[in-house]
Amino acid sequence: AWMPDNETNMFAASSRDHPIHIWDMKGKIWCSFVGRNDKDELSSAFSIAFNNSGTKIYAGGCRSIRSWDVSQPQRVVQELNVGKGQLGQKGILSTISFNPDRSGLFAAGSLNKSIGIYADTSTDAILQLRGLDMGVTHLKWSPCGNMLWSCGQTHSDIVCHDIRRT
Repeated sequence: AWMPDNETNMFAASSRDHPIHIWDMKGKIWCSFVGRNDKDELSSAFSIAFNNSGTKIYAGGCRSIRSWDVSQPQRVVQELNVGKGQLGQKGILSTISFNPDRSGLFAAGSLNKSIGIYADTSTDAILQLRGLDMGVTHLKWSPCGNMLWSCGQTHSDIVCHDIRRT
């Protein structure tokens, strides 16, 4: 994930059994973000995204989304347990995308064939799209923020979701 501020030329990356690192273009690690599960073990990120202002970084895991303040990487600011209950979003959250209208809304796609729409100020989903034909691997908002495109595993189509009247 690239930082929204073009002047910094920094990006975030993670891999299995490693924390999230923010790197500069010269290959220097500036800071790291470590997610821990309930057994205090390292919990790797499956997806990473910066919010629109670049002040927070979000990481999708298995049934959870964690966020950190970029200026304070040691402390998890918020953890959304999105998989709780029967109506929760299950599976690995493989993609996160922020609405460009700066409303604070973001979408998280799951390999378990669902999309959840969340607000950065809330801990529950505002909207869930479940029973999709594919495990969602990529999400992209339209520039106006009214449409959300998704695509995924073993699926040749790009699906457009109109979320204006949901």
